[in-house]
Amino acid sequence: MPTPRPSPEDSDRSLPVRALAAVHGFFSDAPPGLDAERRDAFAFTNWSMSLALMAHATYLLLFAALGLSALAVFNVVSVAMFAACVVLAKRGWTSTTMLLACVEVFVHAVFATLYLGYDTGFHYHTMLVLVICFLFTWVPLVQRLATAALVAAAYGGLVVWSVGHPPWVEVDETVRAGMLALNVVVFATTLGGICWYYTFAVQAARAALAVEFQRSESLLHNILPVSIADRLKADRTIADRFEACTVLFADIEGFTAWSQRVEPEELVSRLNEIFSAFDEMAQRHGLEKIKTIGDAYMVAAGIPDARPDHAEAMARMALEMQAFIVGMREATGVDLAIRVGMHSGPAVAGVIGLRKFIYDLWGDTVNTAARMESHGERDIIQVTDDTAKLLSDRFELTDRGRRLIKGKGEMHTWVLVGRRADA
Repeated sequence: MPTPRPSPEDSDRSLPVRALAAVHGFFSDAPPGLDAERRDAFAFTNWSMSLALMAHATYLLLFAALGLSALAVFNVVSVAMFAACVVLAKRGWTSTTMLLACVEVFVHAVFATLYLGYDTGFHYHTMLVLVICFLFTWVPLVQRLATAALVAAAYGGLVVWSVGHPPWVEVDETVRAGMLALNVVVFATTLGGICWYYTFAVQAARAALAVEFQRSESLLHNILPVSIADRLKADRTIADRFEACTVLFADIEGFTAWSQRVEPEELVSRLNEIFSAFDEMAQRHGLEKIKTIGDAYMVAAGIPDARPDHAEAMARMALEMQAFIVGMREATGVDLAIRVGMHSGPAVAGVIGLRKFIYDLWGDTVNTAARMESHGERDIIQVTDDTAKLLSDRFELTDRGRRLIKGKGEMHTWVLVGRRADA
């Protein structure tokens, strides 16, 4: 799991909490290339080995002070092993490290219980192995259940044997009670640490998941309209017919010739500047960008949400696009112009494809709008008679008469000039 990044809430945390978060971040700094599950295992193993090393060092000092030489020697070996485990864990040897640790803890708990007796509480540590074996989530469940069953059976056998037989070494009652208290504290602390770590990890995972969800939602909404994206999540076929919409095609005239004289970086930067401005206009006017094809731009009004003023909204954007390109030409000296075509009518909209799918339009309205653009002229907005009728009350239009349009025959077309002063 990725290390949680500092958030604005971090400044409100207490110093101990920030310190724990920093330590957690250090132990969670996994090598690259691990999936989320292995990153969790890496962090938990680092935590566990460090805590186990400190715990066994404490037991070593205790046994040495009490003159329990056999247990002290055992803990010398244990401390050395856990020191090696800390190094192995940090290098990513998660499975090997945890297996060694579980074997050591179990053997140590059994040996100490037989050596000092059941009522010293060392048997509790065998239960940690039972808990930890379930944390190996990448190991098949059947194997984990079988291991847990063996550990539980061994624990039961240890309890029965140690209760019915005297310990190998008798110690003072006070020492016995002290060891019981110490083992309960160590067991509870270790178990609590495991719970705390996984609580922390789950919270961090949820926060990261929320960030990734918002990012994926944002990316999806950049590709599809929000309402269409929501419908697509239900795995439904997206296909709608709209009886009244307006489609616009725009082409940047002179861009192809200019692109042959400039570096790729400048070309992409300039086209991005133009289309980003168009995108902002579409959003502001409540229109739906459909796609870009090279240096051509397609946008629709009244799709996917119907609106009675679809032609007027599109006309406002068309005039703004025209003014933007003229202004850019005057400001930069780059001889670019825009050719715009518009048509209003019915269309079918839907989502197609399995990968890199898009929300697209089909129908005669789309083809006619494209013809209005391709048969237009530099810096004019050519519209069909159908669109002109919808705009005549609020916009100035110049009659171009009847013109021969490829694939359509003769059509009466108009040039959108601007908004009427009295509109």
